Amino acid sequence: MKLLKSGGIFFAAFISSYAVVWDYLQSCPELILNKDDTRENKIFYDMLINDKDFSGFGFADNHFIRPKGVELFMSQFPLEKLHIIASESFLSSREQELIKQPPEILNAWIDLAEKVCEREEFLSVSQHFLYIGRKI
Repeated sequence: MKLLKSGGIFFAAFISSYAVVWDYLQSCPELILNKDDTRENKIFYDMLINDKDFSGFGFADNHFIRPKGVELFMSQFPLEKLHIIASESFLSSREQELIKQPPEILNAWIDLAEKVCEREEFLSVSQHFLYIGRKI
């Protein structure tokens, strides 16, 4: 932060704490039956149930954060929040269907997703967030 000039734009990407759930659901859905079998499974299950952030090992060492935690975390820095964006949008779960559409249909859906990507309710369906701020 020291190298960023006053008025400079700062970008920070975050991994959603919910991304772990989607990853587990896709790669090994049976883990829901074994949520207490390993320390990692228990941590991820508890993180979701108790609405907590998590720092530690996921697929790598990371800080997994809930959508509502991004602004709180970034408030410790001398930044004016400009945007918090859902990186994947609500369209990500239907990507395979969308890419088969004619360009005008695909582009219309992408345009809609861009218009609503900052809505708080859509942040929870994204696996990654982008924080954009201006140094004060």
